[in-house]
Amino acid sequence: MQGEATLRLLDKADKEIQKLPRVVKGAIYEFQHDFRKNPDARGLRLKQLQGHTRLYSARISAEYRALLLHAGSRDYILVAVRHRKDVYDNLDRYQYKINDVTGAIEFVDLVSVEENVST
Repeated sequence: MQGEATLRLLDKADKEIQKLPRVVKGAIYEFQHDFRKNPDARGLRLKQLQGHTRLYSARISAEYRALLLHAGSRDYILVAVRHRKDVYDNLDRYQYKINDVTGAIEFVDLVSVEENVST
């Protein structure tokens, strides 16, 4: 399945990206452009994460991966950027569901929530 896709950026992910080195930010910008153009391009290595129906990873660079939430059809949300060795760790920390009232996808990093509650 080829063609253009929609890729939105979760606010929390955007804040995390701002803390990354400039060269990584540039790679993320290029990744977003390439992903929107064709998410199935071989170099992006889009793959569904084991045990998750909507969570995917894709290659940003040799060192970094995008964590993506599939919102339906050709729509994705970039929810986090992780070092390639960390992207598969603790996948059970992420929860997502469809809000019954608004129909919006809600995404929660449980570890982040726990850290904020305990401080």
